[in-house]
Amino acid sequence: MKKLFSIVLIFSMLLTALPVYGVTVDSPVSQDLMEDTIRALGVMSGDEKGDLRLGFFVKRSEFAQMMVQGSVYKDTVSGGSNISIFSDVKYTHWAAEPIKIAVNAGWFSGYLDGTFKPDDYIRIEEAATAILRLLGYTAEDLNGSYPMAQLSKFNSLGLNDGVGKTAGKYLTRGELLVIFYNLMETDTKAGRPYGETLGYLMVGGKLDYSTLVSSVTSGPFVFRGGDLFRLLPFTRDNVTLFKDGRETSSLNINPYDVYYYSKNLRTVWVYSQKVSGLYTKALPSAVSPTSVMVSGNTYTIGTSEATYKLSDRGDFSIGETVSLLIGMNGEVVDVIAPDSANGIQYGIVTKSEKVSYEDGAGRIIIDNSVLVACTDGVLRQYMTGSTLFAKGNIVSATTSNTETVVKTVSPSYFSGSLNSDVTRYGTYEIAEGVEIIDTNTRGDFMSVYPSRLEGSLLSSYNIRYFTLNDDGKVDRMILNNVTGDLETYGMVTDVEETTTVIESPPSADPLAPVVPPVINMTGVYEYQLNGMKGIHTTNGELLDISEGPSVFWFDDGKVDNIYNMSGFILDSLNQISATRLNETYKVAEDVQVYQRFGGEYFLVNIATVSNTNEFNLVGYRDSGFRAGGLIRVIVATEK
Repeated sequence: MKKLFSIVLIFSMLLTALPVYGVTVDSPVSQDLMEDTIRALGVMSGDEKGDLRLGFFVKRSEFAQMMVQGSVYKDTVSGGSNISIFSDVKYTHWAAEPIKIAVNAGWFSGYLDGTFKPDDYIRIEEAATAILRLLGYTAEDLNGSYPMAQLSKFNSLGLNDGVGKTAGKYLTRGELLVIFYNLMETDTKAGRPYGETLGYLMVGGKLDYSTLVSSVTSGPFVFRGGDLFRLLPFTRDNVTLFKDGRETSSLNINPYDVYYYSKNLRTVWVYSQKVSGLYTKALPSAVSPTSVMVSGNTYTIGTSEATYKLSDRGDFSIGETVSLLIGMNGEVVDVIAPDSANGIQYGIVTKSEKVSYEDGAGRIIIDNSVLVACTDGVLRQYMTGSTLFAKGNIVSATTSNTETVVKTVSPSYFSGSLNSDVTRYGTYEIAEGVEIIDTNTRGDFMSVYPSRLEGSLLSSYNIRYFTLNDDGKVDRMILNNVTGDLETYGMVTDVEETTTVIESPPSADPLAPVVPPVINMTGVYEYQLNGMKGIHTTNGELLDISEGPSVFWFDDGKVDNIYNMSGFILDSLNQISATRLNETYKVAEDVQVYQRFGGEYFLVNIATVSNTNEFNLVGYRDSGFRAGGLIRVIVATEK
């Protein structure tokens, strides 16, 4: 993810050779959040490379355009005007339309000589006057004379927070970015948050960023091949890329991946999840299904195209094997035929069960099936007839003439290790685009990027299976629990363990055998996982654990065992790493940070407690994993 930093604008030069003075904007809101919010709103979009040019002064014409883009009129701009309302703003001027809208709305006015002076730089008092009018304020609402009356009201509403400019000063794009961000959370004269008047969701008086992003995101689309950027309304420059929820520096997109984009944010999201398996049920009916059951799980249908394909008039019928393309929110975006060509998949069995379904002729079909997490990250369901498999088995699934045969495979050990930069395994090279999943014997799995393994020397014990492509390079790897990412980390908040000894009454017969006492042991363990509370109870055994960060093992969705983690004091902390005694430790992306207060634990953001002058911090790392050693839980207490 992007790093948080304060805005420091550097000196630069305009094309007109006029100086642009650097400023330091002081705001409690992160620079990234403000930039992304203003981009999403469309108030600023940057140049052709997406550069917001925050150090540049803003012309009156540019400010008029920002005002319109940040108002209810943003969708009414036609892109041109046929009227020249000012002598220096001809109808052919690029900003003629937004200037006309701003003037007609009463935010702006021209000069007595009939000019607008579109190339003059905007001063703080001019911007304040326009924004106050936008909020519904008039001269009658102000005390004093121009410009101090306008600036006094502007400041009292908090619009100048983080900027602090005084009368007569020009505004930069960086300062206006802060002002427009403040504007969205400022009440209008009528007492309603301005952002809410534009139709955006406000939570506690704050703009809800996730809802805002959704409103400016286009998609879902299914990638069919070729160059993705030929399909997008922006270039590759300064683009933020996400693959399956993780930010990446290079885009690896394959046919039938699902993608979304935001033009304003210059961001692309790609999702590669596909679910292949038996289509067994349509809900509420096959006439117009809103959800379907495939591979024993129910998926919501998110597009009209997928609805049609899965309906009784579409391409796929109940009882057929299908591949669902899954989108951003876990919804079905499209449906395609499963692997129809001859081929082979390798993976780990995550579930083995009997399935029953009604075929198109009304017959009840019962069969054994396995759910296999394949190395390409796709969860596939296969019918296995009379053959049974155990969860955690490594298997191959070979398709030939549309028939698939599933077999267990023997481990492919090799007397070598994976090198630190993930380019070679023993004497073998690693293929570009290598498919890697980390697994354990409980049937858990996750896809792994090669970069996740950098710096980790893995032996044959750590690699359960691998295959070679036609060039003799390793193209698939199934790891043996090497990352620590498959574990569930959380906080045990309370422990109550009870042992009761019940003695047998003495026998009157001195020769009777001695009956040993009955020992009853019960445990009640309260916990939090990512802030969600739960209780695990035991009978007949005690876990012998204490309150604090712990590892949780699950079986069929229920807690099966809990282990305490050991911690150490941290000297410094940021979102990426922490230090102790000059040693640096990586912080997991999904690290859980708990602030302990009044004997309770509260889940907080890492930035809230990163100041070690205010908090004592204890970090808890995973242990026993070759590519682990990440800090998974942090506990903060005020000094």
